Amino acid sequence: MDYLLDEFGLGFILHSENNEIYLNFKRNPDETKWIALSSSFFGIPGIWYLAKYVSTPHPLIQPILIYSFLLILTTLFSINYWRDAQVGWRRNVDLILSKITFTVGGLCNLFYVNYLPLKVATFTVVPFIWYSYRYSSYLTEQSNPEWVTYHFTFHILLAIGAIFILRGMEINKK
Repeated sequence: MDYLLDEFGLGFILHSENNEIYLNFKRNPDETKWIALSSSFFGIPGIWYLAKYVSTPHPLIQPILIYSFLLILTTLFSINYWRDAQVGWRRNVDLILSKITFTVGGLCNLFYVNYLPLKVATFTVVPFIWYSYRYSSYLTEQSNPEWVTYHFTFHILLAIGAIFILRGMEINKK
């Protein structure tokens, strides 16, 4: 239960920072700079689509704008966390916001993407996103520096998924 709460940025609810999860929490700044960089990748489609549609009157534009805004917000908080990865409120906000954005993206894909190739492509990427994230976490627990490669890949795959979703929403609005 502790691990699950921590995974969603809510570990502070049950335990203090003396918990074993937090005591073993160490990140190398030489490694996390690459994760901070890769955090910007999913903000790029968010900025693109927000700028493209911010003043466009259309009923299906609002979901594009909301998802784009969440991508940008998640990027900012993720970069802020990974620039100096430590246990605390920045990590909690990053974990919570990233889960919200991922969920909203999934819901947008379900309800606002009708173009089947993009819908299928998005769902096809999800297992690879999950694998990259889980294996990155596993390698982190093993103190294996290769975790960075998998987390970097995770961020790239999230950006690709966001592009698929936003493009699918854009096609749907026409």
